[in-house]
Amino acid sequence: MSFRSEVIAAARAAGGSFKTIQARMQMGGQLANYLQSQNIQIRHLGDLKEKHIAGWIKSSKDAGISDRSCQNRLTTIRGCLRAVDLDRKADALQTAKFGVQNASRDGSRTAISLDVYRERLALVKDEGVRAALALQRELGLRQKEAVMVRLDTLNRWEKEIQRDSTVSVVEGTKGGRARQTLLHNPDAALQVIRHAKSIADAQRGRLVRADGLKEAIDRFNNQARAAGFVGKESPHSLRYAWAQDRIKAYLIAGVSRREALVCTSHDLGHGDGRGRWVDRVYSR
Repeated sequence: MSFRSEVIAAARAAGGSFKTIQARMQMGGQLANYLQSQNIQIRHLGDLKEKHIAGWIKSSKDAGISDRSCQNRLTTIRGCLRAVDLDRKADALQTAKFGVQNASRDGSRTAISLDVYRERLALVKDEGVRAALALQRELGLRQKEAVMVRLDTLNRWEKEIQRDSTVSVVEGTKGGRARQTLLHNPDAALQVIRHAKSIADAQRGRLVRADGLKEAIDRFNNQARAAGFVGKESPHSLRYAWAQDRIKAYLIAGVSRREALVCTSHDLGHGDGRGRWVDRVYSR
């Protein structure tokens, strides 16, 4: 088996969501391309040395690849090495050795203020896109999750909120991981959902009118951008604002900040173990 075949097989074996596996396989192929371009002839992952990785990272940085992306490359190779039981070699590949230890993991958005959100929402011409943006703000949805909302989903959410102030987010989730989200303002969420239902009902069950998912996402992005949802206040900033409201609601309920962050991480679909990351990314 060639090095390229072995690193791609290891990237697949390391697991994760479909997109994660595909990205990891692509990066493994890029490493193989670099080694080939440098006439470095190794056949197995076990033959990979730190100097090979250092050269790849330097070459990446020289090509304009950001430190954060270089961190991702190191993470990818560590995952591949661990997938073939080369844990000690993986542990040795610390970012500090490659000059990318200070790359920021902070979020690239900021929580949009309520006034700015309302002002820009009123400028969105497509009522389906406008409703999808409102769902993002009141339910903490990602863009794809909001775009994929259909009438049957809205009907289910309405019943779930009335039952226990939660919604089950299933369609369009990252990595296909469904989540149960507790809402801090169920009355506002119900109002938005019922309005979205009236739109979807008039559009054959679809909220964003398009022939396919790609076209729906393009329509959503174009409409949102035209209304001013751009840069740090892109549609994803609505999720930041929702997360901050959720943290505040937990604190008001009397839980510790650490627990509030853990619970908010779960509500966002990041799992229970990323509270500190949620604080660093979403508390902006």
